[in-house]
Amino acid sequence: MRLFVSIDPPKEICQHLAERVPDIPGMRKVNTEQIHLTLLFLGEQSGDSIHRIREALDEIRFEPFEVTVNELGVFSDSGNPSVLWAGLEESSDLIRLQKEISDVLSKFTDSENEARSYKPHITLARLKNISAKECREIISNQFDSITFGVTGFKLKKSVLRKSGAEHETLEIYS
Repeated sequence: MRLFVSIDPPKEICQHLAERVPDIPGMRKVNTEQIHLTLLFLGEQSGDSIHRIREALDEIRFEPFEVTVNELGVFSDSGNPSVLWAGLEESSDLIRLQKEISDVLSKFTDSENEARSYKPHITLARLKNISAKECREIISNQFDSITFGVTGFKLKKSVLRKSGAEHETLEIYS
C-alpha cells in the first residue's frame, strides 16, 4: 500500500484554493476533496509495516496550532513547470510536527526521501505543456492569505489511477 501522512485543510479552505486555479489546457486540477498538506510520504508499505506505522503515529502529541497559506508557486521538472502549489508562511509548530513524524517513521522511508528538505505546500494542479509565462501570470495574481487551525493529522493511502491519485484516510490522529 502506498502511504503518506497529511493535514487536511477545512473544506472551505480547499474550495477557496481550488478557485485560485484557472481552467486552462494542460492544467489538471487536484480534486477539491483530495487537497491536503503532505507531512511525510512513505511510499509502498507492507501489512506489518502499516501496523507499526499506526502505532508510532499514535504516540505523537502536539498542541493545536494555526498555519497560514500565503502564496502560489510552481515546481519545475527539468525547467518545465510541473506543479502549481500553495505555499505556507513559516511555522515552527508545523516544522516541529513534521520533524517528529519524520523521526518516528524514519525506518519506513527511503534515504532519498529523508535527504529532501521539507517544503510545506499544498499541490493544486499538475501541469503539462504550460509555459513559464503562463505560470508567472497565474502566480502573480493577488493572493489573500488564509489561516486555518491544525488539530490533527491523517495516515492515508494513495491509489494511482489514470485520472490522478485517489486518497483514502486510514487513520486520524488528533
